[in-house]
Amino acid sequence: MKVSIVGSGYVGTTTALCLAELGHETVNVDIDPDVVDGLNSGVLHIHEPGLQKLLDEHLGSRFYATTDYGVVGDTDITFICLPTPSCEDGGLDLSVVLDGARELGKALMSEESHMVVVKSTVLPGSTKEVGRVVLEKSGLRKDSLLLACNPEFLREGTAVYDFMEPDRIVLGGDEEAVENLKQLYRPLIDDGFQVFETDVKTAEMVKYASNSLLATKISFANEVGNICKKLDIDSYEVMDGVGLDKRVERSFLDSGVGFGGSCLPTGERVLVEVDGELKYIPIEKLHSLFIKDCSLKAYSLDLDTGSREFKEITTVTERPYNDVLVEVFTESGRSLKATEDHPFIVQDGGWSVKPAINLSVGDEIPLIGEFPVNPVSIDFLEIIEKHGVEDVLIDVGGEEEDWVPVDEAVGLDMSEKDSCNIKGLGGGVFESPCSLGEDIWMFIGSFINFGDTEQLIDNGMCVFRTMDADNLDPVYEFLNRFEVPYTITPGDKNQLSIENQLAGALLKEFCIGVYGKKIPEQVFQETTDNKKAFLKGIFPNYSGGRGEAQLIIGPELQLLGEQLSLLLESLDIDTTIKRSSGSELKLDFEKTLGSKEVRNDIKISRTERLRIFREKNKNGEENHVDRVVEIDRYTEDVDVHSVEVEDNQSFTASYGIIIHNCFPKDVRALKSKAVEVDEKPDILDAVLKTNQKQPQKIVEMLESKIGELKNKKIAVLGLAFKPGTDDIRESRALPVIKTLKQKNTTIYAHDPKASENMMDVFPDINYEKTPEKALNQADACLILTDWEQYKKLDIDIPCIEGRRLDKCEGLCW
Repeated sequence: MKVSIVGSGYVGTTTALCLAELGHETVNVDIDPDVVDGLNSGVLHIHEPGLQKLLDEHLGSRFYATTDYGVVGDTDITFICLPTPSCEDGGLDLSVVLDGARELGKALMSEESHMVVVKSTVLPGSTKEVGRVVLEKSGLRKDSLLLACNPEFLREGTAVYDFMEPDRIVLGGDEEAVENLKQLYRPLIDDGFQVFETDVKTAEMVKYASNSLLATKISFANEVGNICKKLDIDSYEVMDGVGLDKRVERSFLDSGVGFGGSCLPTGERVLVEVDGELKYIPIEKLHSLFIKDCSLKAYSLDLDTGSREFKEITTVTERPYNDVLVEVFTESGRSLKATEDHPFIVQDGGWSVKPAINLSVGDEIPLIGEFPVNPVSIDFLEIIEKHGVEDVLIDVGGEEEDWVPVDEAVGLDMSEKDSCNIKGLGGGVFESPCSLGEDIWMFIGSFINFGDTEQLIDNGMCVFRTMDADNLDPVYEFLNRFEVPYTITPGDKNQLSIENQLAGALLKEFCIGVYGKKIPEQVFQETTDNKKAFLKGIFPNYSGGRGEAQLIIGPELQLLGEQLSLLLESLDIDTTIKRSSGSELKLDFEKTLGSKEVRNDIKISRTERLRIFREKNKNGEENHVDRVVEIDRYTEDVDVHSVEVEDNQSFTASYGIIIHNCFPKDVRALKSKAVEVDEKPDILDAVLKTNQKQPQKIVEMLESKIGELKNKKIAVLGLAFKPGTDDIRESRALPVIKTLKQKNTTIYAHDPKASENMMDVFPDINYEKTPEKALNQADACLILTDWEQYKKLDIDIPCIEGRRLDKCEGLCW
């Protein structure tokens, strides 16, 4: 048969080449001439295992591509394989599909009949609308247009395999249309693959019901798994047994993975408030903070108003993943990885949502923009205690003889003082608490670029080195204000040294992180003047204006570069990030966004870049968006993490890119359709909310045995996920201990191997070397891991087993 396929994305190109492999003559119709030229030159614009081989075999014989819709009249069947992105309410945007239908209709004006098959993912009733548009534009009689729905079930990374080895082939249409499709798929049908024949609306619903059921199975398994955790049952073993039932089937019944699968991989970062403090942290750390019951808020975009604000994080989950990741690169040099179904926010007049799989070069995605101003002050007394500074004097009266050691001032009445002055070895007088003014921020910034980290960490000395002595001017302003002595050592690199414990403690507090130098998160919420002062310290060539700049960073300073891109964006400085070698850190205002060097680095023309910049800044308004210039897809074995945020359902990720919540598109779309037809989607709502609740059954059972838990002493035996390991990542003890802490109990924990790991999560509970010692101090006991040695214990206090040892009453036996 002769087949035309409108659309050359993953579904369209795979469909065209696989049908060619089945022996049909196919043509891909696409409006993008670059895509068409590439295909006709044997170059794929997407990566899909096995697809290049099919293109090499069939190009010029059974396959070619064109931008001319007119070719459809020479074919027997036309497939519509165009994208259907999500709307803000979870519904589908059919505009691209309907535009394709209009062009198709125009191309069929001189034809007497034709068959149109919708393969795009569409909600029930959509195929009928496509047919209406084709009839309207073509002038065909209704009985001259065969209309069908043949939904795709292709996964990126295995699309060719899924097409050639399908679980089932769903054909929706009248008898003639279905028969034509059966002839099309005859080679697969003859090989024994199942065919499901039905009407159009049912076929449309099969696609959504199928994907939503998978999400429901995952959510159901997750809820059962949570219950099993409280009951100390191995939920995977439960589902092994359940899966033996032919009516149920085992796949998608593993608990703990959540629904949908849209996530960010380990290594990406998020901008959040943790117990009121701003942090830019790896997303994998967010999960452990969530378990600890920290107050977590994400910096979020309101899709209705365009405003940015902090909103509560309601759920964080993690799971292993071995499938396709999408890495998005932007015109400014930013990048972000996500699973292929993770929803991105894009600007197209307003804000809309589309999964990573449907992103296109040219899409504009939102950035953080300005932060709410929340200036910080520092308490030097707290800093010196934290960093172990000794021999510090405090002024308790205002006269020279009133300077006394800090430890001697503890008992003095200073209640009438709002602040005090302190000084340490090496001179310098500091007020505490002290607001961070421009001079302090310039001093901190200067150390970021010119400071010696090793000297600071090893002996507390503040050492600055630079080829250009003028770069140290911001440091002198700080030293003069606080009367701090210093020495200058001239040479190839001018060196300024400060032997001052208080200045050293200040720099340790604000500039040193786990991996070396860091940008202090506090600066993000400073005043504009203080932000500019901080940048002036790092980059003395910065004049304080807005506009365009190039941030040049070496691979050793990746995190610094990400943090600086957030700060620069908040100051309306349109920044391109350029990677260099070594530990280079430079902000260049001469090589602007339109320069040749930058253009070569990010593959976009000067004219286009300047047009974008003018568009973004017209009328003095700043849209805070970045433009997608490249999209890579590859398979990776990695842990992935999902985040849910209340109300706005968006959060800020790496480089200040704001993306949507992690959610399953098909479940939300089907829910949206249910609301449209005035049907309350209770189960779908439950699927979307399951991961937000934690089972409390084992703790409630303990309460029923010993009464109110407040001030009770509880022995928790078993912290590991299972015997023989120190792995606590999926431990049933994590949610149980969290709940016990909330009920103000005193916990005595024991595990033969996992106590040290659990200390990182719960440092404030008691860890005992033997289970007997834990039991001897407790009013009651929970056994959460079935270590063999626990079977030998004599337990004479109330006890509940979460893992079956048959010594005490069990959670579910």
